[in-house]
Amino acid sequence: MTGLRRDKEVWYKKCSIRLFISGDIIAEDIKSFLDKTSPYGFEAGASVERLPKGKDCDKMSAFIKAARGPRV
Repeated sequence: MTGLRRDKEVWYKKCSIRLFISGDIIAEDIKSFLDKTSPYGFEAGASVERLPKGKDCDKMSAFIKAARGPRV
């Protein structure tokens, strides 16, 4: 873990192994990751909070639905 922000396009081009994707990932970003990579999973963290340390059920639901990806 580097803690450095990276342009998503860099991940798409260079990531050939399955990783956990983290760092301010929002539900709207997940589809682009799934379209171009095969991550092992996503870490939601503060992106699903309504208040500091207070999770928002709607944001969590959207995040989980997006992370599951399209069902076959």
